[in-house]
Amino acid sequence: MIDYELLSRSAEYIGVDLGNYGLDRFDTYAERLVRWNDHVNLTAITDPDEIVIKHFIDCLYITKFVSFTENSKLVDVGSGAGFPGIPLLIANPDLNVTFVDSVKKKLGFIKDVLRQIGLVGETRHDRAEELGKDSDFREKYDYATARAVAPLNELCEYCLPLVKVGGLFISMKGANGMKELDDAKRLLMF
Repeated sequence: MIDYELLSRSAEYIGVDLGNYGLDRFDTYAERLVRWNDHVNLTAITDPDEIVIKHFIDCLYITKFVSFTENSKLVDVGSGAGFPGIPLLIANPDLNVTFVDSVKKKLGFIKDVLRQIGLVGETRHDRAEELGKDSDFREKYDYATARAVAPLNELCEYCLPLVKVGGLFISMKGANGMKELDDAKRLLMF
């Protein structure tokens, strides 16, 4: 389904070597994404090349800035179709990822993809703002990620309680990211 050369070349450009096994996993992921999208609203992007660039490479771009340590714990808040958690897990199979979403069908999709590509991750049907109050999850993660979930000031309130002291919250933002950063400064220590 996907163009292996496009994915491989784009990943190598940002310093990620996926190997054949990683490329196969992304191909299966893309195929499942398009198939499930017919009955579960996962993404507006279904063109294979756009999936590669706008979803997979966009998520992998995090690895230019973050070196995930072996067996580190990551919580993907508002996982939706598994972005960025599944691409990061494919590139870092020893990462311990917890996928959090309030929509059970989306978590069903994530479970299906993980099963199909032979990787393990935990899924949690919950709202992030509630999860941060639960002592089993509060300050338990080395990393928290969120992509296309909410404005940054809200994401800080959802995600920061989940991150250990010294951990990182990685928020993926688009063109309005700098304005959102200004709005969130009161929640961040600068």
